[in-house]
Amino acid sequence: MTARVEHALNLTRGRLKLWLVFEDDAAVAEARSLIQLKKARNLLALSRSDLEYRHEKAVRQILERYAGHTPPPVETVEEPKPASRRRAASRQPAEAVSG
Repeated sequence: MTARVEHALNLTRGRLKLWLVFEDDAAVAEARSLIQLKKARNLLALSRSDLEYRHEKAVRQILERYAGHTPPPVETVEEPKPASRRRAASRQPAEAVSG
């Protein structure tokens, strides 16, 4: 258990939120106490049922938010064409051309 929590701490380094999922409620309690000792705000110990509940809740919120919602039409914006490049006028005067 300790090795798993330590490994998760090393992986996240405070940048990511990481969920540790355990099958056993006793393991969840032990992991939570270790996380509290380490004062790691970026780690969360969850049981399998907690994870499933969070997933279902998130899916339900997304479905409720977008129920009957049609996405706005995508406007196509024509990009301006680049200006054509003109050829530079010859720097040689016409009479300087040998013939």
